[in-house]
Amino acid sequence: MSESRLVKSCLVVLALAAVGCGHGAEGAARTTLATGARVVVELDRANAARMAETRAADLEAAETREAFDATRAPYWRVEEAIRAADGILRASEAVLDATGMEGLRAIAGCTLQAIGHLVDAAEAAGIRAPPEVQTVLGFLAATADDECTRGES
Repeated sequence: MSESRLVKSCLVVLALAAVGCGHGAEGAARTTLATGARVVVELDRANAARMAETRAADLEAAETREAFDATRAPYWRVEEAIRAADGILRASEAVLDATGMEGLRAIAGCTLQAIGHLVDAAEAAGIRAPPEVQTVLGFLAATADDECTRGES
């Protein structure tokens, strides 16, 4: 077994332990995807609250529409990342339903990438991701067959 495969195997074991492995890998995957969905909802709520809190001050401080848009751009990037993460989580669940863990392994890299982009966008907007996102990222990293290639050969 290669060192990379061994590390992945260890990460899977740790992720399964973290989410509860009583229902096997597929149960852990479902729990992880559900946790990912809760993270997305939590970040969406936090982003909406931050946008509402800062809107008046941003509007008053901006001298032009472009300046206002520039102050809002980090929140809009979070919104875009939320839509992407939500979509890929739904797709991951559908793939898991249709093909089991083998299919999830094929899409997990893209799911990992989307959740990672969401966390990065949220942090850039001053919003902290909930700690359980680390379990989601760890499980997806350990499950992914490869990096996300988005249909590239």
